[in-house]
Amino acid sequence: MRVAESALRGRIDLDRYRGTAGLPEAAQAAECLLRRALGAAEGSAVRYLGSGSAPHERRASSCTHTARFAVSGLGVRVVTLERHEASDPRLTSCGAGTVEAPAGYRLLAITADG
Repeated sequence: MRVAESALRGRIDLDRYRGTAGLPEAAQAAECLLRRALGAAEGSAVRYLGSGSAPHERRASSCTHTARFAVSGLGVRVVTLERHEASDPRLTSCGAGTVEAPAGYRLLAITADG
């Protein structure tokens, strides 16, 4: 009920948010972490601009990703996050019903761009 009420007011329930559908997995995670860090619950407050141009550092079990977002009132922000393999399997989709150990993401930095 809380999620629906928030959506009707043009706001996102950040406790239950996973990112905008249709974006790449890392971009969804970056948006979610950015919104939570800024408390940006207004639906139109954050807009994905694409991945950053910084090279991704790769390690055996993790790698870093960057994504750029336009944030209302703050300009462009670059989110840097680290992908890591999750250890606990869980239901990954309510539609497919598959159980997997999905990747997790850890926020490394949010910086201004420009």
